[in-house]
Amino acid sequence: MPSGARHASTLSPAAPDAGAAARSWAAEVREQARRLRREAAATLASTAAGRGSAAPASVPAEAGWRSRLAAAEDRAAQLELALASNRRIGIAVGIVMARLHLTDGQALELLRDASQRRNVKLRELAEDIIYTGSV
Repeated sequence: MPSGARHASTLSPAAPDAGAAARSWAAEVREQARRLRREAAATLASTAAGRGSAAPASVPAEAGWRSRLAAAEDRAAQLELALASNRRIGIAVGIVMARLHLTDGQALELLRDASQRRNVKLRELAEDIIYTGSV
């Protein structure tokens, strides 16, 4: 199964708990990023205050904080993009359901198949359906 199809099924609009879990996870990642920013600021402040007595180990520690912070911010951004894509896919599923009189599962499967046949990401296909109204 292509990775796009697997990803789309994990964020399926048919599973309302998936959206809540993703929002919870995104909030957790944002909080982790905030905590890392505070800890990095405290480390920088203590390093700046004792510039002459700062141990050489503080430079690698600072780099570690920065890389962890960047990773947490990147994860949060990816989750927010996933949530936005999930919403758009849900809208497209609704359009397909209304036009073709399908269930949500059938509509999502139809979109997945069309995405694979056309070799485009599901979220791109969803955007096309939202703007044109046709599969």
